[in-house]
Amino acid sequence: MDKNTVVIAIDHGWSNMKTVHETFTSGIREITTEPALFENVLEKDGKYYKVGSERLKVKDSKVEDENYYLLSLAATAKELDRLGKRTANVYWAVGLPLTRFGKEKVFSVGMF
Repeated sequence: MDKNTVVIAIDHGWSNMKTVHETFTSGIREITTEPALFENVLEKDGKYYKVGSERLKVKDSKVEDENYYLLSLAATAKELDRLGKRTANVYWAVGLPLTRFGKEKVFSVGMF
């Protein structure tokens, strides 16, 4: 693995998102205007999201909308920030309960 490759383990809990170094509430909501403060704010495609706010409601699947994808991006950003990196080749290491594997498997690898 080269120095620009990072493996980030993420636990996508209903209450909390967890990485090796970060834990935050599994909550995200869109902010309709550009925020004055950017702490715990994710920007994606010109939209702003407050991260770690009131936790999301439990649904049948964590992949029926993009909320957990956005939370994954936020978790990734927090880990990269801790490493002092602005870009990296990122691999996500995530797990699912075996009973949910067929319904919720998501395979995403991206560059950040």
